[in-house]
Amino acid sequence: MITIVYGPMGCGKTRNAERLARHFGATEIVDGWDGRANLPPNCLALTVEPPPRIRGARVIPFQDAIVMVGAGGTA
Repeated sequence: MITIVYGPMGCGKTRNAERLARHFGATEIVDGWDGRANLPPNCLALTVEPPPRIRGARVIPFQDAIVMVGAGGTA
């Protein structure tokens, strides 16, 4: 499954990418995704803007994603 995590620049997406990828079972990280390029299956995409709905993908704001991994807001 594709997981897309979005949040403003500097919020900690890239810093926590490995932790997020492990939690969501992603095998690849696409940092700085532009919202248009095709994403590989089973990836974690990090972006600034919330993307449009993408079939088969879960879209999570960074603030929620970091709580899900148990990082408690390590931003």
